[in-house]
Amino acid sequence: MIRLVELILYGIRQFQAMTRVTFSPGFNLLAGNIGTGKSTICELIPALLVPGGAASRPFVHPHHPERAQAALTFEGEGGMRYRLVRDFIKDRVTLSALDPSKPGAPPGGTPLAADPPSVEAALQRLLQGLTAEQLRRHWLLTHAELPSASGYGTNGAPAPAQQASTGRPAAPAGSRLDQLKRALAAAEEVTALDEKAMAAQDRAAAIKQKLTGVSRLTEERASLQAELDGFAGFDRLPPDHAALLEGLAERERALHTHQDGLQEQLNALEEERATLGGEPIFRQWRFQAGAGLTGLAFLLLVIAPFINLTGRLKLIPLIMLLSGLGLAVWSFLSGMKVQQRREQLDAKARSLKIEREAVEKRFGREQRPALELLSLTKCPNVAAFQERLRQYRRLCESIEQLEQEAAQYLGGQAAEQLEEQQRRALDEANKFEEQMRAAAAAAGSSGFADTASLQAEISR
Repeated sequence: MIRLVELILYGIRQFQAMTRVTFSPGFNLLAGNIGTGKSTICELIPALLVPGGAASRPFVHPHHPERAQAALTFEGEGGMRYRLVRDFIKDRVTLSALDPSKPGAPPGGTPLAADPPSVEAALQRLLQGLTAEQLRRHWLLTHAELPSASGYGTNGAPAPAQQASTGRPAAPAGSRLDQLKRALAAAEEVTALDEKAMAAQDRAAAIKQKLTGVSRLTEERASLQAELDGFAGFDRLPPDHAALLEGLAERERALHTHQDGLQEQLNALEEERATLGGEPIFRQWRFQAGAGLTGLAFLLLVIAPFINLTGRLKLIPLIMLLSGLGLAVWSFLSGMKVQQRREQLDAKARSLKIEREAVEKRFGREQRPALELLSLTKCPNVAAFQERLRQYRRLCESIEQLEQEAAQYLGGQAAEQLEEQQRRALDEANKFEEQMRAAAAAAGSSGFADTASLQAEISR
């Protein structure tokens, strides 16, 4: 007879995470609370080995229909091991032979069959035609079924024969039938309560997912709001802010162009003034040369009576006097002209500066609302304001979208209401599990593990 080695479940009912169950030779005990998956394992093994044997419930979880896979490794006659893999979603099944001792054997085994008819035929040969119920009685027994009528109570090892008599008088057939019917009703109640408990747990998980989403959205909104608070003044924009700033950039450029022109004129005046020179008249060489010649002429005129100057030499002091006076007068007149030009340049420069200040004041007066708007938003110019405004609106749209997503999660309810609903769903699931334990105890008293066995016994 074959022996179970290992069972791997992924997405089967309660086993949404990959779960590995290893069977040891001899007796194996499955223990756990109601709803932990004992019945799932007991139904899954016969359903894998005998595809025609229907399970009492589908193995695909109703809320997670994207995956439901199982792999069973078993040992046949002669110690050869086989692996059966089935995908309940894609309805695929494969059977492979595992022989690690064989050189060059692939890790996943040697494929024997890869379509349902071939796999079913191969399994029938390996199982010697046993049915799903016979397999269940061979491997899977409840505590009330030990020892079973099949003579097997362990993983491939014979169990002690069932005693023919217990030393007590046999119960009447009618009372036994009523007991079986009550047990069948209790077993059916366990199945119904299991579905209700799973539904309550799914509701609690869905509410928890909503609360987690709301918490995440709240954190993201707080982060965006903190960033939005850095946009000073944008929450107090006047309705006509677009009209206020319309054309301001062109007017600013015109103002700067005009100011640049005035500054160029001022620079030209400064350059011209620098070429005029700023030395006093008495320090200029022409004035000094004229003064020197005049002084020398006076000196010659004073000493002329004492020296005998004859002919044209008598004209030398007079020529020197006239030349010196000419140079002095020329220097004085040139200095007066330079001074007059300097004063003209200074007057023109003052006029240009006054005009520049007047233009700036007029611009500030005419564009005061727009400039106050830029000052309110702490933007140096229109381009910076427009960029900041785009960022501000993008943040506002993101916050509004987060609020809409949070409202969809909440469904018009407050987070406290969802938490209360989650608590009630968990309490309901716990209540159903308590009722399941009581019903399971009542069903187990009959000595049969599932509704199919009870129905067959009642029919007999």
